[in-house]
Amino acid sequence: MCGITGIIANYSLSNDELARTEVAIKRLKKRGPDAAGIVSYDSTVLGHRRLSIIDTNSASNQPMEDASKRYSIVLMERFITIRDLKDLIEKGYQFKNESDTEVLLNGYDCYGTVFF
Repeated sequence: MCGITGIIANYSLSNDELARTEVAIKRLKKRGPDAAGIVSYDSTVLGHRRLSIIDTNSASNQPMEDASKRYSIVLMERFITIRDLKDLIEKGYQFKNESDTEVLLNGYDCYGTVFF
């Protein structure tokens, strides 16, 4: 099983808070030994440890950002249907991997919260 950590605040995060997320990611290594990633913004930092089972492509590593770098996501679930994927491809979205995470990210970009 993967591991997720992060901070979402209503203020700019300090370097100390970013460092604590890096420590948390290291502590989660046994939950996801295959890959680790962190993405940070002014008031948000997301961290993910990955256990690759079904999709082992490194393009599926997280946190994952959409093409515009406007949205980021961390996720631990398998739920996307092939219909969702076909619809987004018809709308011009391109996919780098076979992960549900990328479909969810692009679905949100395309439809907003209605996609959920």
